[in-house]
Amino acid sequence: MLDFNGYTGPAMVRGDLLPPALQQDAKRNYLHRFTGDHRPLWSKKPRDDGRPYPLQFASDSDWLARTLFPVTIRKGGRLGEHTKAGRAHAHSSPTWPEGLDAKDSAMAGATIAATVPAWHEGHI
Repeated sequence: MLDFNGYTGPAMVRGDLLPPALQQDAKRNYLHRFTGDHRPLWSKKPRDDGRPYPLQFASDSDWLARTLFPVTIRKGGRLGEHTKAGRAHAHSSPTWPEGLDAKDSAMAGATIAATVPAWHEGHI
């Protein structure tokens, strides 16, 4: 269980630390994630230059561990339901398990995520 130091209110919490029910909710609601376990429709078409899109995360577990989700922290440190996709954005740090070529890195300024914080206070 995370220690929120008595904080209550909106926050961003890393997905692998959410209760299982909220993890499942996140997977249902964030349909554009591109992982080894979930391939969205947009990723199935090649880019304009014919190259495939690079895989962003090795698995859904990798995605959860590298994504902060909007939640409400309630009294006693309990997590309320996170807001639905589209109403508040999750913040992901891709791991690019298959790597990026120079063109991808230059266009997106992409870097490989080492870690992301467990949580942070913030307006969502």
